[in-house]
Amino acid sequence: MTETPEKGVGTPTPRLNGYLCFYRGQDTEVRAATSHEAQLKAAEWMRKKFPRRKIKDSDVDVHLVEKFGEPVIHTATN
Repeated sequence: MTETPEKGVGTPTPRLNGYLCFYRGQDTEVRAATSHEAQLKAAEWMRKKFPRRKIKDSDVDVHLVEKFGEPVIHTATN
């Protein structure tokens, strides 16, 4: 007799990456699958924090800081 797996068991789920998001001197850390998703989450958080400001999604800068659980190091080159 074989048992059927429960819903969600064995199905791959996207790993969430860590992003650092900036808006006018404010920053927040967001966990999301893509940078666009992180930008949307951060913009929504900023709208709640600053309800009187009209914050567009495109006003938020997003930087990858963690990918698959490993830190991402950005280096400047000539």
